[in-house]
Amino acid sequence: MDCFIPLIEKFRKLYGFYPRYPIADAGYGSYNNYIFCQEHGMEKYMKFPMYKKETEDEKYRNDPFRAVNFKTDSAGNLVCPNGKTFRFAYRQPVKGNHYGRQEEVYECEDCSGCPYAGQCKKADRNRTIRLNRELTSMHREVLENLESVHGALLRMN
Repeated sequence: MDCFIPLIEKFRKLYGFYPRYPIADAGYGSYNNYIFCQEHGMEKYMKFPMYKKETEDEKYRNDPFRAVNFKTDSAGNLVCPNGKTFRFAYRQPVKGNHYGRQEEVYECEDCSGCPYAGQCKKADRNRTIRLNRELTSMHREVLENLESVHGALLRMN
């Protein structure tokens, strides 16, 4: 992931502009690379590390216990499949991030007696989750971009 920005900077130096659609192998989709693309007018098409699982494994994609699939209540709080609210606990910086990315840590209000505990959590305490909503949004954008290209290619054939 770390060689994407130097490669694109070399491209700019050689050709005098940034490509609108940067080409990169799967796995180059990182927060740093997406922000870099955003800052330089490039579209986001680089697949992120869990792209294949996200697109090909329906059970994984629709797993109700994945934090990105949690519903939100009217106040915007995350709510687990058992209807318990997750409260914001703290923010922490993500190591190795050039753009100050932070993840938010949330804790369930009460997991005691939960019928889904075996599917939902690994520890004996209340479940905690880590999210970066901005990165999740970027992943959705990449999925939409790649799906639109795929659809266009199918229409051409």
